[in-house]
Amino acid sequence: MLLDLKILNGNMPLKFDKYVNTYTIEVKNDVESLEIEYKIRESDEIKIINNDNLETGLNYVFLEITNESEKNMYTLEVYKEKSESVFK
Repeated sequence: MLLDLKILNGNMPLKFDKYVNTYTIEVKNDVESLEIEYKIRESDEIKIINNDNLETGLNYVFLEITNESEKNMYTLEVYKEKSESVFK
C-alpha cells in the first residue's frame, strides 16, 4: 500500500489518502516525466509505469504496489499544458 505520495514538479489538488487510488496532476508543458516522492511499507515493492515522454494533454501514469499477498494500483491522470507561441 502507498503510504504517502508527493509530486515535486506538478500540482496535485487532492490531498493524498492511501484509500484513494486515482489522482489528477497538472504539469507545465516542459515536464517530460513526474518527479515522484513516495513512501511504502518495507515489505512492498513499487513499479512506476508510463512515467516518461509525457505528451500534451492527458497522460496516465500508474504506480503498482505489490507484496506477497496483494497488489494495489494507483492511477495518476496527468494533464500537461499546451505550449503557447508568443507573437509580437
